[in-house]
Amino acid sequence: MRKIIFLLILCLQLGFAQAQYRDKCVKITQQVAGWLMHEQTDSIVPYFDSIMVRALPAARLSDTWQTLLISYGTCDSTGKMELEQRGEYLTVSMVLFFEKAKMRLMVTFNTEPKIAGLYVNPSQHQYEVPDYINTFNFVEYKIAFGNYPVIIEGMLSVKQGANKLPLVIVVQGSGPQDMDGTYGHNKIYKDLAWGIASNEIAVFRYPKRTANFGSLFLSGDLKNKFTLEQEYVEDIMLAIEALKKRPEIDSNRIILLGHSQGVTAAIIAAKRSGQVRGIVSASGTPRKIQDLMCEQLDYLHGFEPVGSQKWQQVQNIKQNLVYSLRPDLKETDPFDSMPLNVAPSYWIYLNKLNVIDSLNALPDIKLLFLHGQRDYQVTMVDFEAWKTAFAKNPNATFTVFQGLNHMYFRGTARSTVAEYEERHNVDAIVIRDIVVWIKNIPQ
Repeated sequence: MRKIIFLLILCLQLGFAQAQYRDKCVKITQQVAGWLMHEQTDSIVPYFDSIMVRALPAARLSDTWQTLLISYGTCDSTGKMELEQRGEYLTVSMVLFFEKAKMRLMVTFNTEPKIAGLYVNPSQHQYEVPDYINTFNFVEYKIAFGNYPVIIEGMLSVKQGANKLPLVIVVQGSGPQDMDGTYGHNKIYKDLAWGIASNEIAVFRYPKRTANFGSLFLSGDLKNKFTLEQEYVEDIMLAIEALKKRPEIDSNRIILLGHSQGVTAAIIAAKRSGQVRGIVSASGTPRKIQDLMCEQLDYLHGFEPVGSQKWQQVQNIKQNLVYSLRPDLKETDPFDSMPLNVAPSYWIYLNKLNVIDSLNALPDIKLLFLHGQRDYQVTMVDFEAWKTAFAKNPNATFTVFQGLNHMYFRGTARSTVAEYEERHNVDAIVIRDIVVWIKNIPQ
């Protein structure tokens, strides 16, 4: 008993010390911003570590700041603050509002804390934290899992010192995606993870293995056996095992949040695991992905003149998509007759799936179906198919977000690929609905 009490006191002390450290870094950053705006750069240097003192002496820091003022005008206000832990270093950042531009101040601290890095970068080239995220409400830990040579390193966002919180594991859409879902300036999975974690729910996100180890699975002998198992399912299962025993996690409330094709993978993993309490289907489909890809090509290129080079390229891709749906498809079929030149094994595996049957085999699992009304990649046809299949299921909830696209960005015009490259964040209403749904799942 004494040992348990000692450990509890030690944990509380460590948590308090960490909170004090973060608060001190925040206060120093606020002071740094104030000194910069009042052109008192000499006041910043005493907070530098020994390397920064040599790298950015007072005179150079002053000259650099004056150059920014000449280029962008005076700086008279700041924006929301963001904290991000990377190993032993904590970075505190905020937007600086100049007359002619927005810039981002980034201050990195070592454990003392002393300033180990100081940067002022154009804000338009940085990820911007939306208002619904409060980075003071959680910390992040690197969690590694897998088997050599495929070791995946993800990030757990969780309230410090928490105990038995529901856990959301983010399962990305198609393609070799990083853990943030980076697309141009936007990071939709970081939005989701940080937005949900701001509300006392643990969230784990990680890069798909095809992002870091694509050459291993898409070349050599392994490429002939590549399926959704290697792309998704194995890592979901490993992530569950790596996280379920952590004290912060309630192993009875593990939720898989799948986006787009990730929904299919989440369903497969939930059925196999037997440890998943809920699934969020964000823009998922019960249909064959090849059918959706054909529809997407028509949506994006249906206006191409018949017989033109672009029209012919689209027809060739559609021909391969149709071929990949053949019931007699064999693993020995040539790769160049397959969509995206991906192994026949991949399409054979998909063709055998019936995700509605798989979900019907999980009658007690909680289901949240989300859809953006402006989504052209996964359409209202898919959402209505989910409703038809599960409308009588008391565990199923359905929500359509008016004005949102496949990435849950808000807009009014016809949705296009170019829209994804504009600066956006996942709409706040999506975060709100996911959080409310999770908090209604009983312990």
